[in-house]
Amino acid sequence: MNLHNSLLENYLSLRAVRIFSRKDLVLYLIVFFSATALKTVTELIAYPYPIGYDVINYYIPMLHNFENEWHTILRDYPFYTYVLHLIQNLTGLSVQTTISTVAILIFGLFAVSILSLGKAIVRNSNLFAVLITLFVIIQISVLRTSWDLHRDMFSLTMMFFAISMLIQLRKNHPSTYPFPSLVSCLTFTVLSVVSDRMVGAWLIVIYCICTILYRERTVALSLVVALASFFTLLTVTDDGYSIISSSIRSVANAGLDAQISGEQGKLNDSYNQVNLFSYFIALNILLIPLAVVGYVRLKEPLLQISLIVAFIGSMTWLVFPHARELVADRWILLFGISFSIFAGYGFIKTIQIISKWLRNTYILVAVSALIFSIFAQFGFTYALLPNDAQVSVIGLFDMNIKKFVSKSMQFNSVTVEQSPIIIDVIHWVNENTSTESKIIGSNDWRGWFISGLSGNRSFSSYESLGNLFKDTTYERDDHAYLVDADGGDDSVRHKTDSASELVKVHSNDLFTVYRILEIPRNMSLVH
Repeated sequence: MNLHNSLLENYLSLRAVRIFSRKDLVLYLIVFFSATALKTVTELIAYPYPIGYDVINYYIPMLHNFENEWHTILRDYPFYTYVLHLIQNLTGLSVQTTISTVAILIFGLFAVSILSLGKAIVRNSNLFAVLITLFVIIQISVLRTSWDLHRDMFSLTMMFFAISMLIQLRKNHPSTYPFPSLVSCLTFTVLSVVSDRMVGAWLIVIYCICTILYRERTVALSLVVALASFFTLLTVTDDGYSIISSSIRSVANAGLDAQISGEQGKLNDSYNQVNLFSYFIALNILLIPLAVVGYVRLKEPLLQISLIVAFIGSMTWLVFPHARELVADRWILLFGISFSIFAGYGFIKTIQIISKWLRNTYILVAVSALIFSIFAQFGFTYALLPNDAQVSVIGLFDMNIKKFVSKSMQFNSVTVEQSPIIIDVIHWVNENTSTESKIIGSNDWRGWFISGLSGNRSFSSYESLGNLFKDTTYERDDHAYLVDADGGDDSVRHKTDSASELVKVHSNDLFTVYRILEIPRNMSLVH
């Protein structure tokens, strides 16, 4: 009898904290298919071309050359890329289809994780939990992450699953902890930490502060597991500790670097205080009223601490404006996602406040729909409209923030409309140059050329066209070509300021190909 009661108690405990329950299946399907539908339409509008800067310049070339690029992948958190490679081998799908399909499914799972979080913080209304989820997935900070930061999106999904389970464990079982639920929570924690360095570090700091302030055993155990996973992965990845040390050196030498860069360097550098502040405002300004309401009403320490930590990270540019290693732009994005959750909670609290004034249900629904539609139109505009036609708060700050976010998701390293033009250039190179040719171009086109060049042709990118030909000693080369986005010899000559002999051999609406007859002995390239 005692054994039966114990098993029954464990069963009920598990039901109380598990993420998925049969009675809520419809809710999960609603948010999952809403998110996947939005992401699918976004991908289909651009088809057959990919969207996302990291998609074209990281994921596609890495999967195309997985065996040859494994050492590079291993240095940069290999878990997600390896999963993509495994899925591609198991399904036989093309590289681009694999990347897009997995990204769509992850965005759907992200919506499910937000619903799980919403159910944990709004215990008495499944409808409000769904509204929070739908509100969050249409925010620009979330959509921008889903655009090309697929690894981040997966890690965030696992993180919010873990946090939602910790909240449910605390509320349902403050003194006892069902073993299956605890294992699930720790599994999500590990998956989050090993998927992305940035999100993993964020989660560890959240756990650490929560453990110190509230001394919760489940959070403390999660912290230990997260730290073990984090440092194990840093040991496995070759450059793990060097990244941390370079960040420390960057902070320590911030003042010296600013002096070396000079005023002209500050003007030419997109990573500056004005641009970062513009980025912060563009992502968050519309959410401020609702987020303030949400922050005041939502007394959940895990979420409050996550917001505060992300805010501090996003403001590091105030003290260290030139410390790129602190990645303030990425922290701004994480803050925007956390801010969206509080704004979503503020949205439902605003509805509840309005409902006390408006007794007419139809008017209440109309007002709620109006508030939601204001945010939805910005999200849909960002996701679906062409890059050149995009009009929103992102477009207002485009001159300052274009290095951090595109005006639309219909963009990779060029606009979707320009994608066939760059393919035309690659086709011309394959048809009209020797198989041993060396192609030189912007780092923005790296993925296109690496995945598109045939034979033994190679592609090397430059960081700055102006620094490309600084060497004054030249040698004859019959197989070198320069691809430039500006058609016109004068512009190339002005940018390179070189004595190297360039001969235009091909051009289209966007690109010009030059043959380099004399190439510097020590050309400044990024391979």
